[in-house]
Amino acid sequence: MASKAEHTRATDNLPLGFLVKEAFVSHLVSHPPEITFAESKQWDTARSVRRHAHPDLYQLDYFWGGRGVYELSGDVFEIGSGRFVICGPGDSHSISVVSAEGLKSLGLKFRLAPVTHEGAERWLRFSRVFEVGPDLRGRLVSLLRKAVGHVVLGEAEDRIIGGHALEEFLVLLAGSAFSDGLLSVAPDRSTGRVAEEVLRYYEAHHAQRCTLTEVAQALGLSKFHLIRRFAEETGETPHRALTRIRLDHTRELLLRTRQSLSEIARQVGLKKPSHLSRLFKERFAVTPQAFRRGAARRSGGA
Repeated sequence: MASKAEHTRATDNLPLGFLVKEAFVSHLVSHPPEITFAESKQWDTARSVRRHAHPDLYQLDYFWGGRGVYELSGDVFEIGSGRFVICGPGDSHSISVVSAEGLKSLGLKFRLAPVTHEGAERWLRFSRVFEVGPDLRGRLVSLLRKAVGHVVLGEAEDRIIGGHALEEFLVLLAGSAFSDGLLSVAPDRSTGRVAEEVLRYYEAHHAQRCTLTEVAQALGLSKFHLIRRFAEETGETPHRALTRIRLDHTRELLLRTRQSLSEIARQVGLKKPSHLSRLFKERFAVTPQAFRRGAARRSGGA
């Protein structure tokens, strides 16, 4: 069983706005899940999955043999027989085997449309690491095996059957006694908060690609809602804000280090130093090289 500490970490960040079962079922009828990948896997001790994220996919894994470690959005969980894991859009995750017998698992990746909640599109969120009682677990595992088995066959009619099995799985999950802490919608963001969260994300990830899709998924918003709210709150586009943050970091690196412009460009998330130089001059009316020389002269003359 999951320890109390593990369960707390898995549910601490769940939003307060829960979706009732009837609304969730209605959503599934209107927007059936789309399975994009399925597998039954036997891991050996050398197998692992490096940390990554899926910006618009859910990942469902069931482990039925062996032991391993699942790192999920900064939290680390022991995985073993009888444990389910659901990663939501944007959740970073990795898997490592820790037992000599390896691991055995069933897994699906699927798309699930966001729900309209309190006037905005938001992703559904599930408790990420959980166990259920033996009766419900038997039914869920049977449906998961059915979904995986049919999708692996690859025929159109088999994929439809697999999709129906996943729908039933999700309905049972949402209707279980655990549902009070299991199924929710992404948190509401009051006026002025979306831009704050986007800017915080950019500060933490500016060295990476930071596509709008990835940012929106990480914050539990649709991309178009994010763009609209950000513009309303700041008067600028997210792309312009990201560029500004990257240029601010560039200026600091020019002042504090002797790194080349190529090295700085990589650190701030811009591949080409020529691109960085052009953007820097547009904002500060001076090239990075001239800025660094001027700063050095001022420092030497102080």
